Amino acid sequence: MKKIPFALFDDHALTAHALKRLLLQINTLKFLFKTTSKNILLESLNSQFPELLFVSYPFAFSDSEHVIEKVRKKNSEIKILVLTNETASATVLKLVNDGANCVLPTSASPKELNDAAIEIIDKEYYFNELF
Repeated sequence: MKKIPFALFDDHALTAHALKRLLLQINTLKFLFKTTSKNILLESLNSQFPELLFVSYPFAFSDSEHVIEKVRKKNSEIKILVLTNETASATVLKLVNDGANCVLPTSASPKELNDAAIEIIDKEYYFNELF
């Protein structure tokens, strides 16, 4: 199986760095870029083409709002996996309606992140039993 090229968006610089380190340990993923800015993310999508975008939610800055919808409008083919600590069904439904292909808790194991990445590339969506 070829590696899945991915990008990472998290507007918390420290958690973006930590999440990148975690994702680099997953052998089925190939890192392209990470950013903490919605504008830089959207600009980067002009020249780099990840198949998968990891998004950390909730956002720290109001500037980050609507990032999922903006990415979806720019590239409808990219798969979006959202990591969140919010488990309210209304929040999960909003994220899916915005364009997320997968919503996982921030406590997801590297194995589940790997399984989810593979499944959303193959089957469009992945949901675990919590969501």
